[in-house]
Amino acid sequence: METASLASPLCTSPAANYRNYHALKSSMLKSPKRHKKLTSRCNIGRKTMAVSAAQSEKEFVITKKKETGERRIVVTGLGAVTPLGDDAHLFHTSLLEGVTGISDIQGFDCSEFPTRIAAEIKSLSTDGWISPKIAKKADKYLIYALVAGKKALVDAGIT
Repeated sequence: METASLASPLCTSPAANYRNYHALKSSMLKSPKRHKKLTSRCNIGRKTMAVSAAQSEKEFVITKKKETGERRIVVTGLGAVTPLGDDAHLFHTSLLEGVTGISDIQGFDCSEFPTRIAAEIKSLSTDGWISPKIAKKADKYLIYALVAGKKALVDAGIT
């Protein structure tokens, strides 16, 4: 089986890879001088790698990604911190009853804004979920995410 030198690792442009791959495939029918000229355009220095055409085709097949349809995801616990309630079951019940969490904004002065209503979480007790030190320093979105995540772990039975 005939072998040829491929591009060095320093020359990894898609055009160089394409040219080298097709030069290997088509060069078996051409003269050795032409073969060497086609495959050594991008070689830098004397470090080259000898690979047969069959091996290079095999490499392209191996590097394909697996399809994402093979993964299984299992939901084992639920946690929610919303304007409708800070528990997933209370949130679900409120949704079924048609309760809305939208009301006038009370968390900050909104007189300069065109909108005066929002779905705002008015109260959340972080006792037992996160430390008071973190509750003081962290932003509200982070506190909501931590509490909801910890409630999901408890609901799943993971402690």
